[in-house]
Amino acid sequence: MDGTRIFLFSHIYHTFMKKLFLVVFITLIGVVASISQTITPEIISDIRHVTEVSVSPNGNDIAYILRVPGNDASGMQKSVLMTVPKAGGASKIILEKVYNPSSISWSKDGRNIYCLIKDSVKKVAHLNIVQLANKDVTALTSGTRSVGHYAFSPDEKMLALIYTDAQNEVEKVDEKRKRDWIVKDENLKYDRLYVTDATVSYTPKDISDKILHVTDFIWSPDGKMIYFKACEKTSVDHTMMYQKIYRVSAEGGSPEVVCETEGKLGNIDVSPDGKNLAFCGAV
Repeated sequence: MDGTRIFLFSHIYHTFMKKLFLVVFITLIGVVASISQTITPEIISDIRHVTEVSVSPNGNDIAYILRVPGNDASGMQKSVLMTVPKAGGASKIILEKVYNPSSISWSKDGRNIYCLIKDSVKKVAHLNIVQLANKDVTALTSGTRSVGHYAFSPDEKMLALIYTDAQNEVEKVDEKRKRDWIVKDENLKYDRLYVTDATVSYTPKDISDKILHVTDFIWSPDGKMIYFKACEKTSVDHTMMYQKIYRVSAEGGSPEVVCETEGKLGNIDVSPDGKNLAFCGAV
């Protein structure tokens, strides 16, 4: 009798699972068929979306990056810098997609917009300033290394930048010969934090006396300190799981760990009075 019950239960269970699988399978076919009828490669290639937004200091205007079809051999989308009044109205194109700008921010007086622009030939990204009055573009940084991230001090007198370690001559030759493979934990290239005077042309200074791989940073409200996220190695594992929050004097020195954290770290920010630090972290 028990064997019969077990057999009947097994039969009913397997019959139910077969029907469930059939329903799910038919549903998926319907979804796929529906998608294939409504989404085409042409539609996907013409998708436009906003990736960055920045509000002007007076709160009256919004700058944003619109990603649009590139229409070149690369097939990649390009960025257009645009502004729109907060109250609504027509958007204005500030920089066309030929510039392909990124990482936008407003100047303190609201008359200019800063952004990163990558040289299409040298493949190097530099910080530029765009004058809204006439849309003139002027490069603020130069050299062979790309700017990964930037931020001006609150008074805009100092500029902090993240640069990746440069290649040496041997590495440049190896790259041309296609001998540029990467060996784990060998010849690591760190993203380091630099500070320079924003009012005159000075060579940026590495402000940390400790070797750290910096991923993000912010200024303190008084412009005297910089808080940053960093790890001791450049691997993906360390970048994702072993970052710490540090602070260091804007003049340079030895970074101090602000607080103990575990696991992944998200955004960080300092309160307006500079007394508290907020961050997204694992618990």
